[in-house]
Amino acid sequence: MNLVGQVLSCGVSKNATHIRWIINDGVVPLEGIKGCGRDKDGMCRMDAFIKGMKEKIGEVDYDFSCNGNYTIPVPDLITDGQPVV
Repeated sequence: MNLVGQVLSCGVSKNATHIRWIINDGVVPLEGIKGCGRDKDGMCRMDAFIKGMKEKIGEVDYDFSCNGNYTIPVPDLITDGQPVV
């Protein structure tokens, strides 16, 4: 697997204004991140991406995910990276 993060600046601005992720030559849709809408090129404004990712990180309970007492269902229907309680 090949994962590439691209930070892009558009137009005359030299500041990084957008980000996108590519896995094995396929663009990863970022519309699941608050502030990032659907974009055919998978790009999201950098400020929106950072804000959305900070929010996502705040939603994660790492201690429970790594050390909690739970059973992974069969079939595994986990879609957000967090075990079902």
